[in-house]
Amino acid sequence: MTTITMEKHILKRLDALEDFAKEIRAALAAPATAPSAKAKKPRLNSAAFMTALVAAAESRKMSMRDVSMATGVNETTLSRMKRGERACDAASFSALATWAGLNPQDFYLPSTAPATAPNYYVNEVNKLTKGLT
Repeated sequence: MTTITMEKHILKRLDALEDFAKEIRAALAAPATAPSAKAKKPRLNSAAFMTALVAAAESRKMSMRDVSMATGVNETTLSRMKRGERACDAASFSALATWAGLNPQDFYLPSTAPATAPNYYVNEVNKLTKGLT
C-alpha cells in the first residue's frame, strides 16, 4: 500500500471513528429510561480508549515509548493498560486523551448502559481500526 493510499485509509477510518463518537455522545445525552434510587456513575470504556489511543499513535508513526515520553505516563503503565491489566487512572486518562486529541466523554458509557455495552463499543472501534495496526 502506498503512503498516500495508507493516509487516505487512515483518514477514512478516523472519520468513521468520529461518527461513532457522535453516536456515543448521543447515547450519553439520552435520558435514563428508568430512574434509579441511587444514580450510577458513568463507566470508562478503557478498551475503546486504548484502541483509539493506539490508532492515534500509529497514525503519527509513534511507539508507546514515544507516547510515554510525550505524555509523562510511564511506559510500563501504558503497556499494562493496553493489555487490560491495569485501569486507566484519571491523571493518565487526561494526559493521554489530551495528547491524542480525543474527547474524554466519548469513552464513558452511559450509566444506563447494560453490562454488555462495553463489548459493543469495543467491537465497533475494532472494526473501524482494523487494518491500521
